Amino acid sequence: MEISSLSQLVSLDFSGNDHLSLSSDSLSSLAQNLTKLRGLHLNKVNVSSPMLDALSNFTSLNSLQLRSAQLIPGAVFMLPNLEVLDLMYNENLRCYLPEFPAKSSPLKKPTLASTSFCGELPESIANLGSLQVVDIGNCSFNG
Repeated sequence: MEISSLSQLVSLDFSGNDHLSLSSDSLSSLAQNLTKLRGLHLNKVNVSSPMLDALSNFTSLNSLQLRSAQLIPGAVFMLPNLEVLDLMYNENLRCYLPEFPAKSSPLKKPTLASTSFCGELPESIANLGSLQVVDIGNCSFNG
């Protein structure tokens, strides 16, 4: 049985599976078939750039964990139902926060601690009206 056939699945945790090989086609298939999936954990999973692009297809997600994944697509910040985003321990991830659209996002808890996010926090972060906790400890923000 393939995981993608479990259409009622609401949470999927692949964390710590260093030898797991997920292709972008596999993730796209999961996103298409697991329409009730609310939580996806890919902590310490070795991911590639094409695979990360497929994450934008998981529009039902409200929790996404990519700790120690080392590659993060900016599109994850724009998932329409995402409330919790955990990118902690991506020390080699050097990037900037994207501009956030005026349309309010449900993002409540972005965890960016121990990453190399840098630059200034965008003023558009104020568009995230649901924010409750922002963890940016051990980052390289300035301003």
